[in-house]
Amino acid sequence: MNEQLQLRIAGYWRQKRGIESIDHGHEVVLVRASLDELFDCLKTDALEAKYDVVGSTIMVRGPFTLTYQLSEHVWSAIVPAHIYPRPRYPEVLQSDGLLQLSKYFEQPVIKLIVSTGGTVGYVIFDMGEFVEYFSGIEDRVLEDPNVRELRIGEYTLDCQQYSLFPYPDDFEEDDENEGHQTAFFWSTRRSVTAEEIGSIWGFANGLLFEYEAFDLAAPIGYFLEPPGKSRWWGEPERGHYYRVRVPKMTAFLPSDNEDNKNYQRIESEPNLVGIDYFRWGS
Repeated sequence: MNEQLQLRIAGYWRQKRGIESIDHGHEVVLVRASLDELFDCLKTDALEAKYDVVGSTIMVRGPFTLTYQLSEHVWSAIVPAHIYPRPRYPEVLQSDGLLQLSKYFEQPVIKLIVSTGGTVGYVIFDMGEFVEYFSGIEDRVLEDPNVRELRIGEYTLDCQQYSLFPYPDDFEEDDENEGHQTAFFWSTRRSVTAEEIGSIWGFANGLLFEYEAFDLAAPIGYFLEPPGKSRWWGEPERGHYYRVRVPKMTAFLPSDNEDNKNYQRIESEPNLVGIDYFRWGS
């Protein structure tokens, strides 16, 4: 790869904002802090913490997370591993842990989940407080227009429900759910209308643009490589060994020719500050 192309790829990832892809399920926590600051914060409660593990081999002994930061981005990301068998969720990524994380840094923390079942959602924490909640689901007609009471851990949020119809061309008479979306929203910082939400995917994507944040859309398997399997994206299993890698992602670069409106697809490794490892249980 020549130097000019490398610079173009680096520029592509440097300016990225929003959600990179909704084509596969993934979960991420975005923290407005540097990777080093996040490491210093998380290592105090982790059973095991390893700095800059790219190229290293880890053995899965219990629930763990990987953290990374893209070069010249102000947000770092926490990616959870759902361990099989007996998956357990690290306490640091539960609501109380994320509230404390936002209080520690005095900066926003965003938890984002994209599901292959046609759902997307996020929660914003800031200064140790819940700030905003959103979730949406595809192909579902609003069943109850009343305010929905939502419990997150010990907290109760009175969410407003919205019935959306962003894709009228998808409507089918034999399926009243087709083309519809249902959304749930709660916020201390703003109110929104169904028209302002538009579509559940665009609304979640727009939230990251508003915060100048970027979701690489890389689940834990993108960062791990079992022995002898270079093209693997599964969930890690307890007792197995994995090499930590920078994931290969597709960059869509505009053509050098102004008359050519096509994009050049290049598989590349995003420029990461590093990848750190934390184990939370056994």
